[in-house]
Amino acid sequence: MLALFSKESAIVLPVFIILYRLLCGIPYLKRYYVKILLGYAFVSFFFILVRFSLLKNPRLVSVAYYEKSFWISGMTMVKVVAYYVKQMFLPIHLNADYKAIPVRTLSDMSFLISVFFLVAVGVIVFRIIKHSRIQGLFALCFFAALLPVMNIIPIGHIMAERYLYLPVAGFCGVTGCVIGRWFPSNIPAGSRTGLFLTDRQALKRRAGIIAIAAVVVISFALRTVLRNNDWRDEYTFWTKIAKEQPDNHDAHNNLGVFYYKHGDLDRAIGELERAVLLKNDYPEGHNSLGTMYIDKGLTDKAISEFSWQYTMTRHLPMPTIIWGMPILIKMHWMSALCFLTRRFSSTCISRRYLTILAALI
Repeated sequence: MLALFSKESAIVLPVFIILYRLLCGIPYLKRYYVKILLGYAFVSFFFILVRFSLLKNPRLVSVAYYEKSFWISGMTMVKVVAYYVKQMFLPIHLNADYKAIPVRTLSDMSFLISVFFLVAVGVIVFRIIKHSRIQGLFALCFFAALLPVMNIIPIGHIMAERYLYLPVAGFCGVTGCVIGRWFPSNIPAGSRTGLFLTDRQALKRRAGIIAIAAVVVISFALRTVLRNNDWRDEYTFWTKIAKEQPDNHDAHNNLGVFYYKHGDLDRAIGELERAVLLKNDYPEGHNSLGTMYIDKGLTDKAISEFSWQYTMTRHLPMPTIIWGMPILIKMHWMSALCFLTRRFSSTCISRRYLTILAALI
């Protein structure tokens, strides 16, 4: 229960226990499994109730599938899972905010390559299970730990590096078993440290494995230290993301907001124009760009941007308020008043709304 409220992906931990008992030959006890499953179901139900009812953000709009399609989300997740596996062996081009290219057809080449790759991985895992059940357990745990973040139920993000925090434990388990299998164990009975070996070849193998492991650990440690620099400040963070993914609209939007805060209005507008060009149905980008156009004195362009935002979020009161502001600047008093009062209702009253409405009246 505590693990669940700390990290939602911990919901798969009971699955690890069941896999362990099945793969390691522990006798099947129906009563034991019933107790586990009933307890698991009760804890999961309680967590879901608290998470999505009591702790739900009332301002949060319901989360939809990627590209608003279950099938596109599912096919894209195949490519994402293949990418996750690749990152275990070759963690390069890391990014804090991924924008996966959606897979829209079964004939998409990236989708087909991912399918063949995952099939090959599945064959390898099956052979690992036949060879060593404990290694197979760790391999299956890697994929089981990905279940909560595979967007079977939409979670708002198609992929993220942080989703690998728990799955990486399974990968490390397999790696440790492989190293342990190749690590010489012919240590004399009287040796406590294992440094005094009679077999020179075994000594060389052990030294080689230790050296390789040391190089890998040190390399990853240095990579982690360098990676931490990406979070040094807001500008570095979003610049790094834009460099790794030039088509990331969020990165350009946030860079534009950064330039705006620091008084560089022209560069800010350039970044925001790039953001809404990459994704036209992007309310946050149109809102930010419209605000900057007002500051630049380009009121007609501001009205155009806010109109796009209003079209996409017309059910919310705030876009209505913001769109009324450039109309007010244009001195169209009656138009702004009619526009705002048309949206007036007891369910969308806010201090800012009433202030602007009172000013118009």
